[in-house]
Amino acid sequence: MRRSRGLSVVVAAIMALGAVELAPARSAAQAPLTVRPASRYHKLPLAYAGFNAPFRRNSWQARSARLHEAVAGLQPGAIRVFGGTTANYWDWRSGKLLDLPGVPPRIRMVAREMSPIYLSDWAKLVKDANAIPVFDLNLVTSTLPDQLEMLSAAEKLGMPIRRIELGNELYYAAPRVVRAFPTPASYGREATRWIAAVKARYPKAQIAAVGLGYPPRAGDQRQARWDRAVRRTVHGESALTFHASSHGWPP
Repeated sequence: MRRSRGLSVVVAAIMALGAVELAPARSAAQAPLTVRPASRYHKLPLAYAGFNAPFRRNSWQARSARLHEAVAGLQPGAIRVFGGTTANYWDWRSGKLLDLPGVPPRIRMVAREMSPIYLSDWAKLVKDANAIPVFDLNLVTSTLPDQLEMLSAAEKLGMPIRRIELGNELYYAAPRVVRAFPTPASYGREATRWIAAVKARYPKAQIAAVGLGYPPRAGDQRQARWDRAVRRTVHGESALTFHASSHGWPP
């Protein structure tokens, strides 16, 4: 399969362990949280493998027939709707990223140039791929009622509401993120409120809160406290999401 020039769809593996043990530290100042298998590994179903499509500078390709053909051939189990960090700044009604003060400059720059990608475009991509959508909700620049409306609209377009993430990379101290969640504990408490509201409407949905999962940056107290504080304050979650490494795009 040839890759269309400029296509920047990021292929990722969505993985989970059947059981893990979280080794507690004796104090918050000690080594970061570690994860080790609690049982023998087992194979993951294909539905756990998929890709992330942020559509930053290549938004025009979201409707490309070549992309849809390639995605159908790839046969992903899941497609992450609204991408990763972009989900924190996505306006599903306008189909564009937000150009607002406090939004990371790289996101604002893309927002001014991108073509709209509407929920119906995502629905077609998911349908053509015969995949399950993983909705990454916007807890930073949207509201709970607005995101519930988005899920309702997605369901009407034929997208099942089965898997949900509550934001992405919120341990980074981006201005809008810190405004929404000054501390890791504040995120855990707000995530609990969102979980209860989403479960009330979609009781079978699996909902994941944001975890860090790798050693924090030196001197970054927000990251150093993140996993423990979130675990203490979030309730009702199905899982925590973790990045496999620290390599990525900080805000």
